Amino acid sequence: MQATITKLLTFLACLLAFSGFSQPFSCGGDFYMVLANGAGNSQLYNVNIDPLTEAVLFNPVSGAGTGQRLNAIGYRQTDNYIYAINQQSFELSRIGADGNATALTTLLDLDFNAGYYAADITPDGQYMVLLAASGNPLGSREIAFVDLSDPNYPVTSIPVVSNANFYSTDIAFDPLSGILYGFDRLSKRLVTIDPVTGVVDLETYPVSGVATTMGALFFDAFGRLYGYGDEVQDYESRTLFRLDTQNGEITEVSTGPVATEKDGCSCPYTVRLEKTVNPELALPCTEVEYAFQISNASAVNQNDIVLFDEMPSLFTITEIVSNPYGGTVTSGVGTNILTIEGMVVPPGIDSVVVKVEIGSSALGVYANQATLSGLPMSLGEETISDNPKTLKSMDSTLLEIIPLVVDLEKDSVPLCGNDELLLDVTTHGATYQWSNGSTEPTQEIVTPGWYSVTVSTPCDIDSDSVWVTEVAVSLELGEDLEITQGDQVQLESILSPANGLSLLWTDPFGNSLSCLDCEEPIAQPLEDVTYILQADNGLGCIASDDIRIRVIKLRGVYAPNAFSPNGDGSNDYFFLQGPRDFDLKEFRIFNRWGAQVFEAQNIVLNDELAGWDGFFKGKALNPDVFAWYAIVEYPDGELEMLEGDVLIWR
Repeated sequence: MQATITKLLTFLACLLAFSGFSQPFSCGGDFYMVLANGAGNSQLYNVNIDPLTEAVLFNPVSGAGTGQRLNAIGYRQTDNYIYAINQQSFELSRIGADGNATALTTLLDLDFNAGYYAADITPDGQYMVLLAASGNPLGSREIAFVDLSDPNYPVTSIPVVSNANFYSTDIAFDPLSGILYGFDRLSKRLVTIDPVTGVVDLETYPVSGVATTMGALFFDAFGRLYGYGDEVQDYESRTLFRLDTQNGEITEVSTGPVATEKDGCSCPYTVRLEKTVNPELALPCTEVEYAFQISNASAVNQNDIVLFDEMPSLFTITEIVSNPYGGTVTSGVGTNILTIEGMVVPPGIDSVVVKVEIGSSALGVYANQATLSGLPMSLGEETISDNPKTLKSMDSTLLEIIPLVVDLEKDSVPLCGNDELLLDVTTHGATYQWSNGSTEPTQEIVTPGWYSVTVSTPCDIDSDSVWVTEVAVSLELGEDLEITQGDQVQLESILSPANGLSLLWTDPFGNSLSCLDCEEPIAQPLEDVTYILQADNGLGCIASDDIRIRVIKLRGVYAPNAFSPNGDGSNDYFFLQGPRDFDLKEFRIFNRWGAQVFEAQNIVLNDELAGWDGFFKGKALNPDVFAWYAIVEYPDGELEMLEGDVLIWR
């Protein structure tokens, strides 16, 4: 039977080669992207992560381009080809594992006045789903469906239904839920799109503060969504983002080359294995748990699967905690090798969990990977485990074994006033004995004194003690104050201890205190304010207090309606008066015909000699009524324009 299948596969491969089609891909969860590569040409790349720097790498699938200007790509899991749209000719093309594109047909039913930049293929492989961008302002107006199961590739379409203009430059189907996602570059948020009704949900997810565009979207086999696009205030696409489909949060995870005329796709419809360990830091002679999480996004049961993991020789499996996949354990408890054969892995995500005991002489960092084999050829036949704690692909899971060391601080530890002090010696797999009889890993200390603890594991023991001293830090800034705007006031603080404290004032205005690290700064706020002083003794004890200053704003200017400039020393000048010496930016006086007879600038209120003496060009003016105009500036910068008239009386 196996020989017959092999001959059939060989025949099909030859038939494809003869017909001009490239070989299909193997669906292994890879990310792909097409990028502009010269005039009128695009190239297909694998999107990978540098194992040393964790930067994004674009690795060309072949040395030459596709031969076409392609965009709007999607991976079809039923035949393992990538399908794309030629942006110039509107041809539907198929890309094989060698990176070459073969034109299939021209999609005459597409709107040739629209742009098709966003695409994916339905999980069942029947339809290529496209978003048509058109209009002014530009937006995604229509959803087109290309039937890939029909050799004529007919096209149907439905309108986009949205409560606001919407524009997404790529879309992707979740391999586990089947939900279609996009990124709206107008509202800058993750969205869902109903391919049946055309309804776009622009409300569920929050606006992103880190991403502006997302030209390529990729799902992995565990249903995690990634995108390659533009970061805020970065007008080039070179950032890899993680888009959380649960809460809509978008985070930057790496950066890479600049991508132009791009679109992305992936084949998440595969089986993947991840391996984690808890805890990641352990002691000899203690137990840890390894979890082997398997995602089957292929939509069918995978039968006769083998899970294999050879752990370091100093490790011993003590228990298989859970195994939802059945099969036969041919190696396990009492050994360092886990082998489960004949597992049945249904669609979805679940885990095999085992407990492992660390040997007494094990120290250092231990790295290893598990293998999942028995997969069909189209899924790569086998896969090795990945450490999901890193961005790198297919990397080992790390466990660090350290010696038992208890450290409660070698010097005295301060207990700050009425606060509580927490002593914590938590160590996975250990037991505890405190001097006060407690067997808990932590102690809440409320009184000073000596405290000691002994920590034990099955093969080691260590102890430590500490003297807890009581240290009090206090400060008082006194009662709240009230000042007139423009006035200064010196702030006073009562500190305990009087010396040796590090001080820091908080100035909400940034420039209203004469210093920020002194005991008694000069304050000159122009608005109501609360100042905070924090005192730190350098041992972890901090005290703070605040003081509020209410600022009274005095306004109002008095102008006499007559003066007698006769040189008798009484009422000889016309000047403006007020409760404070506010700045007088301009002061002008005019006769009844509008001619200016006096001008002064940048003087102050209440300055008699800066006022008008009733003269113009050296001559005393006759009794008459004169108009005046002034601009007053208050301490907070507010300007007030005033005008009136005054009588010269001699």
